Amino acid sequence: MIGQMIAHYEVLELIGQGGMGEVYRARDTELERDVALKVLPGAFVDNAERLARFQREARVLASLQHQNIAAIYGLEEAEGQPVLVMELAEGEDLSLRIGRGPLPADEVAKITRQLARGLEYAHEQGVVHRDLKPANIKVAGDGRVKILDFGLARAFSADPATGDGQAHVSHSPTITQALTAAGTVLGTAAYMSPEQARGREVDKRADIWAVGVILYEMLTGRQLFEGETATDILAAILREDPDWQALPPNTPPQLVQLCQRCLEKDPQLRLRDIGEVRVAFEGSSASMLSMVSAVAMPQQEAAPSGRRSPLPWILVAGLAVTLVAVGLLGMRGVLGPEAPPTPVVRSQVQLPEGVNVFLNPVAPGPVKVSPDGRHLAFSGQDSSGQLMLYLRSLDQREARVVPNSDGAVYPFWSADSRSVAFFAGSALRRVDISGGPVITICQTANGKGGSWAADGTIIFAPAHNTPLQWVPAAGGTPEEVTSFEPDAAVRSHRFPEWLPDGRHFIYLVLHQTGSTATSSDATLRLGSIDGSTDRELMPCQTNAVHAGGELLFAHDQILMARPFSLDELDFTGPARPLEADVLMLREAHVGVFSAVQSDDGNEVLAYTRGDGRFGLSRHHWIGGGTTGAEILGEP
Repeated sequence: MIGQMIAHYEVLELIGQGGMGEVYRARDTELERDVALKVLPGAFVDNAERLARFQREARVLASLQHQNIAAIYGLEEAEGQPVLVMELAEGEDLSLRIGRGPLPADEVAKITRQLARGLEYAHEQGVVHRDLKPANIKVAGDGRVKILDFGLARAFSADPATGDGQAHVSHSPTITQALTAAGTVLGTAAYMSPEQARGREVDKRADIWAVGVILYEMLTGRQLFEGETATDILAAILREDPDWQALPPNTPPQLVQLCQRCLEKDPQLRLRDIGEVRVAFEGSSASMLSMVSAVAMPQQEAAPSGRRSPLPWILVAGLAVTLVAVGLLGMRGVLGPEAPPTPVVRSQVQLPEGVNVFLNPVAPGPVKVSPDGRHLAFSGQDSSGQLMLYLRSLDQREARVVPNSDGAVYPFWSADSRSVAFFAGSALRRVDISGGPVITICQTANGKGGSWAADGTIIFAPAHNTPLQWVPAAGGTPEEVTSFEPDAAVRSHRFPEWLPDGRHFIYLVLHQTGSTATSSDATLRLGSIDGSTDRELMPCQTNAVHAGGELLFAHDQILMARPFSLDELDFTGPARPLEADVLMLREAHVGVFSAVQSDDGNEVLAYTRGDGRFGLSRHHWIGGGTTGAEILGEP
């Protein structure tokens, strides 16, 4: 065919071939430009109905005019075979670039952003690619991305309607050893969505799945779903989960979450619109932090009228301390896409002069919001080193210290917001916020968090290496509510949090994985006061809380929220990022945040910013004839 003329196109060279035909570089002698000629498979020659369908589809595809989509110029014929005239996309196809190894995050962001732009435009025109893969993506030398073969998978296929309500055979993959043969359905096994692999009708969510696969492969430099045969690959798609540990350690957490959202096997749980991917990448291509920072409004400023924040919070405030900041977020209204516009406000308030929030990883006192959303409690340390419990009402200017609360750490509120419990001096204690004495509830060794139910039952971790216990808030002898399974290599149960039903709770389990006491991984578990429920929910780096129908937890300094059904006691969707730079005390497995949903429907979230690498310490001199340790110098 090289050297021949097809209409006014002179065929110059063969530049590619695959299941959708052979591709030639050609010269448009009328417009003096190079184009790509795709000679379509011979299956069209003897099937008039199929050829007519393709011609109809081709006219639709020709309407796609976007900078990130290789355009279709026309449809010609050569020796009885249809020839598609297309824009010639210069550059290297993405599969070759991935074959050389993982791409840096900024390059991944640049490519994915353009890919999402092109897909978003096509989806808005009602066109789905159906065969998206790295080989169908060209990256020019200047970084420009072009998507090839857009919509041809549907154009090649027969009409899927069978009249019996069943998936047509045309949606089943027919694939050669090269994994690209054109059969009753076009597609490449390794990039098919689960619904496509099952032979079901597909929509734009199939393209979103393919974007997730491509994103994973750009980050890792390796194919996500592999097998000796196409059948093995399709089985892997349906049964196996991606190895998220294969992602580079420095991959931005938001980028991981985005990839996970695209790769939900259930299309009902998958990312709904590729435009969300584009929005996530707009702004800084080198940093995925724009996913969360772009939706936060400036301090003390409400969102413009009529503009809905992507995050369902309407109130954001902050508690500024030395080197860290504590933020408050609140939500009012209905969650979901139909929610009315929700203004977002940020502000900061100051701690008492000379007082810092006490965040020693051994036994910190992170801020806790009262269930009614009106008060804060935290452990504060003054300039002399005195550690006390502090309370701050949001309608007051300053925090006040609680007398006789020396050494208070890990505070938590009663369900009625009238009292605060805390650990101090090898005991679990409580105090009414209206005043009164500090009361000892029971003895503990090294408390690691607690939670206070509406019926007065407190569940708590008495030490760093024990199961959980429960005790009446009025005091009494604690009883174990969880236990370590034999040979389970569990070293700690900690940070229990009651769920709203007052019967079930979540807690963090630390598993011994190495030879040192601090070498462990962690999982979030669901338990019940009667012991009838005890099962793992998910791997988790920190404590978690329930608010507004979601479980909030910290992951790599990103505060995440994952929808959780109180009826099913299980997750109903993937996690989404809320805020960046949330402090994590990794040694203690503590995320420094607190969230509640008040009776009036308001949600309040308090958190501390930081990277966990800061902190002041005091040097002490021991020995030399002294009777105790002497403070040596300033912090």
